Amino acid sequence: MKTRTTWQFARVGRWRGACLLAASSSALYWAVSCSLLAPADDELMRLGSLPDASQDGPAEAARDATVDREPDAPDACDELTCPPNSQCQIVSGLPGCACSSGFKGEAGACARHASCDELHRAEPALASGAYLLAPPGSAGDVEAYCEMSVASGGWTLILNQNTTFDVAAAPSTSSVCYDSVCTSAAYKLVRMRADVMLDVSDTPISGSSFSARIILANIDGRARGKTLHQLFTTGPYYLDDDLNSNVTVRVPDGRACANALPWETANLLCDVCHSDGGCGQAVLVFGDAHPGCAMQAALTFAIGAAYSSTRPWHQCAGWPEAANYSNYNYLPDNYRIWLR
Repeated sequence: MKTRTTWQFARVGRWRGACLLAASSSALYWAVSCSLLAPADDELMRLGSLPDASQDGPAEAARDATVDREPDAPDACDELTCPPNSQCQIVSGLPGCACSSGFKGEAGACARHASCDELHRAEPALASGAYLLAPPGSAGDVEAYCEMSVASGGWTLILNQNTTFDVAAAPSTSSVCYDSVCTSAAYKLVRMRADVMLDVSDTPISGSSFSARIILANIDGRARGKTLHQLFTTGPYYLDDDLNSNVTVRVPDGRACANALPWETANLLCDVCHSDGGCGQAVLVFGDAHPGCAMQAALTFAIGAAYSSTRPWHQCAGWPEAANYSNYNYLPDNYRIWLR
């Protein structure tokens, strides 16, 4: 019997090689020669050893397609079911369960992060936006806006308020307050590790529409570990040191600091004293319990001022009740406050 010899392509592992299929009456032989050793396709067709696939009929085309296709390899994670809030990951070639993005801990006990600061340190590539958090004491997940890029990122937005702000009012449960006047659910839950950021303006704040951004780093230790509600109601807590060395003021439109802030706020924050200069600056205060006017004797300003970190000012102006005391612009009307 005359032996008929044809050339086909078959896929072997990751190699696509020319395969010689020789059929006879007594045996079926396969010989695989990888592409580094086998003749090229055009050379084989020129020699007449490889049929032109374009001339195949339907049956041959179907057969060739079957031979040429490699079955999909099974996914190593297909057989693994992970607990809630976790997902399969391949590590060193082996599948295992790990907490999903936005969660911490071990698979089977994954929990959301307590603050944007904690989330950012765990996943520094995350973009700014709204995220679900689980601060200590929360009854469930809390949605908050996280600023992940400014001044090393990790800021939790706490409130965006004006002079109608009620320090004791219940916070919102449906808004993150980035573009609207409200108090976030984070107000009584998320705690400050070390830093405060204030966006300020005399008009409502939305997006980047603020007059100045004030960053106060490494706040006095007494204030650390507290929520903004606690800082406002159990003060005084002094935010900047007497030399203003921990203060950074950024003005988006390029104006000088003193021209971007109300008079008293500019006096508090715009000048930086050097330790050898013998000058001291008044300081910004959260929970200013020392108003100086009889009509305000019972008030504790959420934001006020002091001569120094040891000497109260006893002034009449404070936010929110008297930011414009006696019709003079002492403090900004609007604050958007972040903690980290």
